[in-house]
Amino acid sequence: MTFLHKLANRLARLKAAFAIGLVVALACERIAQTTDPSGSASRLDLSPKSLTLMTNQTTKFTVVALTSTGDTTSAAVSWSVTGGTITDSTSNNGHYGKYKAPGQTGQYKVHARATGGGASDSATVTVTAVPVASVVVTPSTASVSVGQTTQLTATPLDSTGAPLTGRAVSWASDNAGVATVSGSGLVSGVAAGSAIITATIETKGGTAAITVSTASGSSPWMTMDFSQYPSTAALLADVGGNSAYRWDASRSANQGQVVLDPTVAYGSLGQSMRYDFPVVGAVCQDYGIRPGGLRFPGWVTAQEMWVEVVAMFSPNFATDAGVGGCNSDYKFVFLGTNPGGRYEIKSGTYGTPGYFSTNYPSGIQDTYTFQIGSVWDGQWHVYRMHAKNSSNPGVSADAAWQVWVDGVKHVDVANVVDGSTGIWDIDLGANMNQGPAVAGMHVWWGQVKVWSTNPGW
Repeated sequence: MTFLHKLANRLARLKAAFAIGLVVALACERIAQTTDPSGSASRLDLSPKSLTLMTNQTTKFTVVALTSTGDTTSAAVSWSVTGGTITDSTSNNGHYGKYKAPGQTGQYKVHARATGGGASDSATVTVTAVPVASVVVTPSTASVSVGQTTQLTATPLDSTGAPLTGRAVSWASDNAGVATVSGSGLVSGVAAGSAIITATIETKGGTAAITVSTASGSSPWMTMDFSQYPSTAALLADVGGNSAYRWDASRSANQGQVVLDPTVAYGSLGQSMRYDFPVVGAVCQDYGIRPGGLRFPGWVTAQEMWVEVVAMFSPNFATDAGVGGCNSDYKFVFLGTNPGGRYEIKSGTYGTPGYFSTNYPSGIQDTYTFQIGSVWDGQWHVYRMHAKNSSNPGVSADAAWQVWVDGVKHVDVANVVDGSTGIWDIDLGANMNQGPAVAGMHVWWGQVKVWSTNPGW
């Protein structure tokens, strides 16, 4: 084979190898190509997918537009939220949403959607309340007289000292015998002394120091605080038919249900008088539990008086509804007058359910005043009454009837004509025509005071 022939063959083989290599290279290049030639967004990637924020807290969401092959691409994005606010900013192919949580707790959605296409993504935001760091009670100190009230306010604060809103407050007194507090922070003076009132919000608490003093004015004409009696037998032995006794026998009923209770006392006193209502099966039962009618010194009658009664109902007390077709009529306390009238505080189906009503002689009957639920709570409450007969019975328009509960006046009747000729006794817990009592239902009487001149209420 000549030299030229051999050279031609070698060049032919090299040309074939080059052609094969070129084909393989082109084929490999086609397989490695991943870019979507259209460049349109087929999906959005929003992050983070979920997070927890406190109310009004801010954060940033990021959304990236991707092609079908996973390449980033540019796309116009719109935002929407189910709660809170969000604003958009764009950098290169990324979109950023500045989100502010709403002021209400709950779970909310953040949505990102490519404009003009179906690509979208969403995230979940859980919004929680800003934790309470401290509680401030105002005023932090207060003074109140027995039977009067003062209002406290509790403010929750965050860790920066900023006030928070929409938080539930619970109130408590460390000495309910001196001062009680309602669910709204209203403090009532019960007896002279000191008490700490605590407001608790979530797990944090604040306090106020309360000083209770006796009301100014004249000294009581008569006081019954049950310290006079060494035993229940001594109390019941003080019931009789003339001025040698403190209690009138003609008013006594079911005395076996009356006991002195040294385990429950009002203020600094050593004992109270407790009524134990019997559980009976008959309907229309008149319990009529009382030692008798409490008479004034010397068994005299009076034309005008101021009376303060301190009592506590057991929380399960239930005398508002009648059974078996009977009307209930629980006369909680009343002042007997001649001839046969009453100034009274009572509850029952003769009145508005859920309310105490008050009557006065010759006056409008059943004036509905205050809710029974506000005092049937296992706490001491102070009931004050001012009763005045007409100076000329049946003629003079100068009779009066006023009722306060824990210092709040609920009844104020003045300048009316009354035919009574004198007030002669105080009855504690008279009738209760309304069927079976609840087991363990009690009333404790802590103290009774009577003034013949205005004590300064």
